[in-house]
Amino acid sequence: MSLEHKTVMITRRPEQAGEMIQEVERLGGRAVVFPTIEVMDPESWRPVDETIARLGQFDAIVFASSNAAERFLTRCGKRESALSAIRSLEVYAVGGKTRETVERFGFRVTLVPEKRSAAGLAQSLRNERLRAKRFLIPRGDLAREELPRSLEQLGVNVETVTVYRTLFPRGTGGDTLRQKILGGEIDVITFASPSAVNNFAALFSQEELASLATRTSVVVIGPTTGEAARDAGLQVNAVANEPTGVGLIQAAQQCSG
Repeated sequence: MSLEHKTVMITRRPEQAGEMIQEVERLGGRAVVFPTIEVMDPESWRPVDETIARLGQFDAIVFASSNAAERFLTRCGKRESALSAIRSLEVYAVGGKTRETVERFGFRVTLVPEKRSAAGLAQSLRNERLRAKRFLIPRGDLAREELPRSLEQLGVNVETVTVYRTLFPRGTGGDTLRQKILGGEIDVITFASPSAVNNFAALFSQEELASLATRTSVVVIGPTTGEAARDAGLQVNAVANEPTGVGLIQAAQQCSG
């Protein structure tokens, strides 16, 4: 199967879309990049800095996204004591890209769950002695509570800290693209996060979202993003087998008929 003569919309930021664009073109399609999220600093770094100052109180740190790892570890880089503290912790990463980001900063990742999700991490840790352990989760302001809840069910004491905000990008030409989608000019829309789904959905009425199923296919990176898409009123046509950008585009082939 291929994406020949298909137009695929990528909702990631341009700097994260390169491999997806290449995969679309390799499969014969045309890529349109329309970022529906912009990652910004938290309103204040003070809570993050205060958390960094007491990293020694934790037993483990969990990164559920590359953005969380990038933002938190960059901030830690300003303090040698923080970098030393992280090396004494268990470090868990959800997904291969997140692991790569952590390793780029020079840290060893203890575990990447086979099922790359919050539930997958909890499943991988179910036989560990975790009761009363203290886990830190740096995350975005719109992160769901699935990961903390999954860990708390294992007896873990979980603390979260916001290291970035997720906003809708300004000046992206949303009205123009909206008309293209409603006009049937986009064949496949890909989503890599619930935030991307929610910001996209805000451009349309509920009736318009429901009608998209007759115009375009929706492909999501994993079950959490799929749930967000369905909650927003979208019909999900395919879920990536591998939760990566390339995996998303390969899944889009299922919609190319």
